[in-house]
Formats: sequence, C-alpha cells, structure tokens
Amino acid sequence: MNKRFRLLFSINPLSITMYLTFLIALVFLISPLFLEIVELKTLDLRFKSRGAMKGSDAVVLAVIDEKSLDKEGGWPWPRSKIARLIDYLSDDGAKVK
Repeated sequence: MNKRFRLLFSINPLSITMYLTFLIALVFLISPLFLEIVELKTLDLRFKSRGAMKGSDAVVLAVIDEKSLDKEGGWPWPRSKIARLIDYLSDDGAKVK
C-alpha cells in the first residue's frame, strides 16, 4: 500500500498525466469567467484577422407559415415530408454556406 502511495505522489509521467487530466476536468467543470473572456477575445481576433466579407444578395428564406401548415398538415411534420422539402429546395439550387 505504501508503495502505491509513493508511486501516486512521486513525479513520474503517469502521475503528471493524472494530475493534469484532473486539473483540466476541474477547470472545465468550474468554467471560470476568465476562460469565457479569453474565448470571446480569441473569437474577435479570428474575425479581425479574417477581414470583412461581403454578404451575398441572393438570400431567400423558405418559410413555414400558417398557410403552409393549413395546406400540408399540422406541425411537427414527418421527416419524410421535410426531406422532400429539402430535396425540392436543393433541386432548385438552394445552398447553405
């Protein structure tokens, strides 16, 4: 038993890996505010380094409104109906970017 404790608390690759894994899991569970701030700042930096992008004028919305629900039936629609809708939109050249 003493040998196990000595192995656990000594400095070796296994104990370092276990301690780091525990520390990272603990920080992930606690989710400190400074990590969220760092994440948001790096996101800002990535957008700035990418530069401005011009949006496309060819934006169309496929809207499911009350008229569609009255004609096609109530929500939720079966997956087969949604799949046919996506197929029709794809055949007409709709893309997601």
